[in-house]
Amino acid sequence: MMGGGNNWNSGYGGGGSGGAAKYSTNYAANNQRGGGGGFLSASQGGGFDASPGLGGKRFGKQSLRPVSLKHLARAKAEVEGAPPMLDNEELSYVKIIGRISKASVASTLLKYMVTDGPYSVECVKYLSDSADPNDVQTFSEGTCVKVVGIAKINSKKNVLELSGIFVYPVTNMDEVTYHNLECIYHHLQLTRGVGGAMPGQMTADQSNAFNSTAYANNTNAFQQPGATNHYAHLPPMEAQIMGLLDKYQDGVDLDNIMGSLRSVGAPADIRGALERLENEGHIYDTGDGRYCKTG
Repeated sequence: MMGGGNNWNSGYGGGGSGGAAKYSTNYAANNQRGGGGGFLSASQGGGFDASPGLGGKRFGKQSLRPVSLKHLARAKAEVEGAPPMLDNEELSYVKIIGRISKASVASTLLKYMVTDGPYSVECVKYLSDSADPNDVQTFSEGTCVKVVGIAKINSKKNVLELSGIFVYPVTNMDEVTYHNLECIYHHLQLTRGVGGAMPGQMTADQSNAFNSTAYANNTNAFQQPGATNHYAHLPPMEAQIMGLLDKYQDGVDLDNIMGSLRSVGAPADIRGALERLENEGHIYDTGDGRYCKTG
């Protein structure tokens, strides 16, 4: 499932034919039927109903789970042939965002390798023999896309893939940010309960994380007294990292974090603290080596 690297700041766009569908809570609204190369319409409460493109076949209500490719890489099937599990939840329809690193279009098969940083997943859609190739929306390599599909383990390759995909171009960075927050919130709901908060977790100062504030290279965030006072409930290394991200709310890349904290701890300790903060939902990796606060 590993693939090539990516930089979200390299821009959006690419060879998508057909109009872009705007993301909403009900993902594929009734007036989007057929858009993005798919035929699903959203039912109330986030489930999916059958549609003409599925030959009238009825499916039970399915939940749509937003997930990052990094987190999706942890999904495993408990037994051979079973659906993949993530956070003790059975995966069905999932939503991912990434950039197409490889595209393959044939008369009966549409296949994309979608990548986010070092993580990739193969996304496939089988086309009926009667499908008109001119009606199939396709996207070129390098296009940033939002994909909805059914997560399953490919028994021949023993890797997770998305099938029956519906693909939409992403043209606004806000969609990527919103998707990342959705992924973290859903993960914390499943692992920490409703609301996803830890007992005693402080949230009063977790606002405005996405203000445009540039940061200077190799600047130590802890020259100001009290930089980590808001995070006294966290372990020292985690508190130092949160203080750094407080000062540079546009995000800080890994090299600058390492440089700022080299006098505080070893690189392995810093990486471990970053991973713990990410798992607990305090921060997220933007996909291009930068870390931002989630609140």
